[in-house]
Amino acid sequence: MLFGLLIANRETPDGRQTAAALPVAGGTLAEAAARRLRAAGVEQLLLLTERPDLPLIDTAARLSRDGIPTRLVSDAGEVAAEMTPGDRLLLLADGALVDEDSLALLIATDGPAALTIADTPANAAWERIDADRRWGGAAIADVTMMRRVADLPPDWDPGSSILRTLLQGGGALCAGAPGGLAALVEDEDDADTLTTALGERAADLPRGPADRWLLLPLSRLIAPVAMDSRLTPDTVGWAAAAAALIAVPVAGGGLIAAALALALGSGALAAVARRMALVSWRPDALARVEPQRIAALIMTLAVAGATLSISGGDTGPAAMTGGTLAFLGFTARHRRLFGHHGDRPAPAADADSLAWLMLPFALGGWWSAGLLVLAGAAAANLFLAQRTTAAGLTGFSRDAA
Repeated sequence: MLFGLLIANRETPDGRQTAAALPVAGGTLAEAAARRLRAAGVEQLLLLTERPDLPLIDTAARLSRDGIPTRLVSDAGEVAAEMTPGDRLLLLADGALVDEDSLALLIATDGPAALTIADTPANAAWERIDADRRWGGAAIADVTMMRRVADLPPDWDPGSSILRTLLQGGGALCAGAPGGLAALVEDEDDADTLTTALGERAADLPRGPADRWLLLPLSRLIAPVAMDSRLTPDTVGWAAAAAALIAVPVAGGGLIAAALALALGSGALAAVARRMALVSWRPDALARVEPQRIAALIMTLAVAGATLSISGGDTGPAAMTGGTLAFLGFTARHRRLFGHHGDRPAPAADADSLAWLMLPFALGGWWSAGLLVLAGAAAANLFLAQRTTAAGLTGFSRDAA
């Protein structure tokens, strides 16, 4: 089993809390570190602290609820007691956050190893290993080594004790990944700097034209504010779904413009939630709520068309909306039914882009024409998705033909 160890003893300069409890990317530093350890393959997380204050207790509870089993321990002896022969321990130093590529390099080493970074002025806060290298804040150990650490005087810093034991025992030195991150957080300014750095490193993949040109830039502005307010991706995601669900009865009541406004707002909130989930390393945060939101958006289009038909005595809008619903519903399940070549969505594959496409027609009062264009856009998307899947399944491409 691969254990993870976070050390959380260092206090902030004002003495009010531990550095591990400082806010980073919408959670705590410990949460950000734990999610990276989990992504690296850690099955059980140990949070070593001599000061189990309420923020750390809450952090452990949140991580456990999110599927990262977390236990509070007080010393290296308890850590060693959790391990059995054959187990390994991936640890982060007190206040440290390391990128996932560097953690993967550590895990790939045989036996105990320490992550190293260059000895530069920017890395002066890290412990020196030799004339050219400093510790990068991460290491991997086995149970034998942790038992030796447990025998050391208890007043020693656990991270330094592990590093020194590793070096004295002939452990390997593993250079960090090129362009990797090795951050040491000691106060709120460091935490803010790290949050900014994580946002800059997070690469968004647009889901469609609206996402690329409007929603992603908007989410990059709003997500940091939402994270500073300690909102979670789940909370914002459920708000986005609620807006889409409310739009359905609003459209049924004849308030088509209000329903469209709710649909557009739902897309903006969902983009912010996705950005927050990306920066905070919670890729599955919206797995349950996003399909429901998309279904509600599609239903809003259907109900809007039916309402326009009833009120105007014209079956055209209902027919166009029915076609849009059919195409969108099929396209939404296209990846699940047939697979999808590549990770980039096909153009206009998302309901949010279609909702924004409807906006200029709504402003001009051309609802029937707008629904017709939406149906055509959905049909074009289905055609493109079919071609993309065919190329992926058969290996065919026009360039190769």
